[in-house]
Amino acid sequence: MALTPAAMVPGFIEAFSTPVPDSTITAIKVVETITQYLSAGMNAAFGGFVCWGFPYAQVEAVFRTPVPEPSLFASNFTGAIISGLAGLYTTFQITAVPAGPVMYPIVLNAVLTVKPNSTPFAIELASAVHAQATATVITVSDPKLLGTVYPGPFF
Repeated sequence: MALTPAAMVPGFIEAFSTPVPDSTITAIKVVETITQYLSAGMNAAFGGFVCWGFPYAQVEAVFRTPVPEPSLFASNFTGAIISGLAGLYTTFQITAVPAGPVMYPIVLNAVLTVKPNSTPFAIELASAVHAQATATVITVSDPKLLGTVYPGPFF
């Protein structure tokens, strides 16, 4: 299978569509949605997803306190996702190196221009996470090529 950002949209809509008094509920839904999305990914040696850094604590902190400044929310959310992707692990993997804040401008634009409880916001957030995940470079030891080591994308 391949990573499809549309897979995250229903989960993000559910997470952001109704106001929740407790940030833990939103954080759990967001992290579970991203985990399900990542589970369809693979590396260049076609090694499947095993796990990621599961940044629940960081994501919960993002949603715990209302942030009046959109750039701060975008920065904190991007940092949480990058932190989780730093712990990405796939079959045949040696290392994973997440890219810089690829998703930051997408998240910032979404926060500035779209209502957070809307489908367009969910689509933008899914696109942002997808951009960040697919920019991650994974170095593998490919058993089909007698353990040849080479880098490639997470897709």
